[in-house]
Amino acid sequence: MSEENQGQCLPSQVTINIGTSGVKVNDVPPKVDTSKLATKEELAGKATKADVDAVNVKVEQVRTVAGKAAADAVEAKVVAGKALTKEAADAAYATKAQVAAMGDSIRATRSAAEQTKADGEATKRIAEHAEELTQQLARNLAVSPRVLRLDKGEPVPADTPLGTIVVRPESPISTNPGLFPPISEWPKINAAETGDGVRLDFQHQILSTGLEQLRPSAGKWHMTLRYSFPGGNFGEETGQANLYTVRRFQEEGHPAQADQGAKIAILEVVKGERQVLELDIEPLQVDPNVGDTWGIWLEAPIPTLYVHDLVIRKVA
Repeated sequence: MSEENQGQCLPSQVTINIGTSGVKVNDVPPKVDTSKLATKEELAGKATKADVDAVNVKVEQVRTVAGKAAADAVEAKVVAGKALTKEAADAAYATKAQVAAMGDSIRATRSAAEQTKADGEATKRIAEHAEELTQQLARNLAVSPRVLRLDKGEPVPADTPLGTIVVRPESPISTNPGLFPPISEWPKINAAETGDGVRLDFQHQILSTGLEQLRPSAGKWHMTLRYSFPGGNFGEETGQANLYTVRRFQEEGHPAQADQGAKIAILEVVKGERQVLELDIEPLQVDPNVGDTWGIWLEAPIPTLYVHDLVIRKVA
């Protein structure tokens, strides 16, 4: 190919004529229409079939992705169509603050219900305990009925337990020289009153007659103590109470007063309800310094001692 024809790619054609006179070769190139041919430079800018196929693959991929995106858009549109507007959501659903308030209300209601249940159970236990105490009281009254001594015409105290037997002697109790008045008339300087007598404990340790309750010291006296002892703090079945005389004491320039005298005895009390303890006392023998009159000083430094009645009567 010549230098001037390097920019074109032309087909070569050779004509061979065979005749009698021999072989004649015609190598004159035929005329070619080059207007329809592409130059090398033009071919360099054209895509090959492989390139076109690759482009078609890419186009198909793009078309697939676009189709999926269109389907997703349609689905999103459907979902968006089902979604509530802000106004509809506000109308249909509670706010966070409202939900929190409802939670607080539910918790408060639950707490109130639990407290009501606990109160009901506590009330039930109290009722059961009260019923048990009532039955025990009824049994105690049947075995050892309470006795209350009163003068004629003296009203029964309002807190007197049901079932108490009221005894009214012919002669007034308070002025009988041979009988100490009932403990209801004794001064409660250091004793706690109960519905049936007095209670002695660590805070209220002393039950004593006053000056008005002193009686003549001559002769022999019989004491009957009715009490209840629940036992010691550590399950002790017995306890001790000290019994002293009471003397009339007066300093010059001062009013008379009831003072503790000599020890009469150490009383041993037994655990139980409505127990009875009896003792004979000769005041002038146990306390020569008692004087013309005497009284009783009961001191019980034990957990609890209930004194229901204390009868001291002259017998000789």
